[in-house]
Amino acid sequence: MTNSAALVRSTIEAVVSAHAKCCGVSADAYLSTSIHHPMAESKYLRTLSCIRMMNLMSASKYDAEATKAINRLRRSVSPAAKTGSAWGLRFAYKNTSKDEPYLITTAQIVTALIEAADLLCQPQEASELARSGLLWLIEGIERRETVFGERRLSVPIYSPGTERVVINAVAAWVEVLQRASDAGIIDGFEDEIGSVADWVDSQWLPGIGWTYGPDSNVVDLLHQTYIIDAMTCVRGKGTQSNRLFEIMTAFRTDRRYLDTSKVYQYSSYSPDANTFRSRRFNIHGDYVQIFSAADARPWSIGGLLGSLADAWSAAGPDDEFWRSALSAANEQAVQLAHSMLNEKFHLRDLTHLSEGLARSLRVTRTFSGATA
Repeated sequence: MTNSAALVRSTIEAVVSAHAKCCGVSADAYLSTSIHHPMAESKYLRTLSCIRMMNLMSASKYDAEATKAINRLRRSVSPAAKTGSAWGLRFAYKNTSKDEPYLITTAQIVTALIEAADLLCQPQEASELARSGLLWLIEGIERRETVFGERRLSVPIYSPGTERVVINAVAAWVEVLQRASDAGIIDGFEDEIGSVADWVDSQWLPGIGWTYGPDSNVVDLLHQTYIIDAMTCVRGKGTQSNRLFEIMTAFRTDRRYLDTSKVYQYSSYSPDANTFRSRRFNIHGDYVQIFSAADARPWSIGGLLGSLADAWSAAGPDDEFWRSALSAANEQAVQLAHSMLNEKFHLRDLTHLSEGLARSLRVTRTFSGATA
């Protein structure tokens, strides 16, 4: 193993150990007090699963730690979910209560549970909780009708209290239905998966990315990676690499990545002082994309790492672009993780980083032929 791979591995292990030690409880960028974060737990569980798939953790150790995570997820189910199981932030955000269940959080957790059920020696608890989560995702969340070409589609809203259609959450919903179908948990959803994936495709802005939703002009890096991963799952390995390259082109500057932007119609946009003060602006077709000054947040880099790992895996070991891009993102993620472990212990960020690093390490080890 190279020194860089050893450093990535030790960083993953440090985050996993810290999460296990505190039972998934921490403060957050949006909350100063410490609570259990279901989203962080899902990323932690996916990190464990990736470690197990690399044979870097014994089956007994994986079973023990994954079962603890699943039990914590069972205890954190939102009491507001009336059909099946759903999860949210567990703290009040904007105009919603602390019990608000969210489509994106629930989809990510069910994805992690389906993956874990395939690896556990005793998968019953993971499978039962995944099925309960799928019940909410299929029957418990409200839908909104949208016209797409000559078709009328029914897509899930972000949460009961927001009632918005959010593209990255819809993409994650499509992904978990695809994974559940592939695992034989559900059937008969092929047409719906394909149609809603087509709708997600239709929302893509070339050279820019996806906005939060049809009613939003915000484009941020983290949620681009959520959609890229979801569409890769549905469309197949390597199908989203060109889009990922376009996203990198838009968000990368001075060897770093920016976090958030807003998109306007160029034909009706009047540049002002804020445009001049922005970190970067990107004109593509009839759109102008104005970036905020902030560097990418840690969870954005973690999400990007996973997408880069998939792109390199699809391209093959000799592809220098994706290898180099992944290596640079690994270095940044390792620095961020150690800084957060020592100074700003926020598990939602840290577990995004650990999952991205684990996916990166898995591809690196596959290409190098490492077995232990």
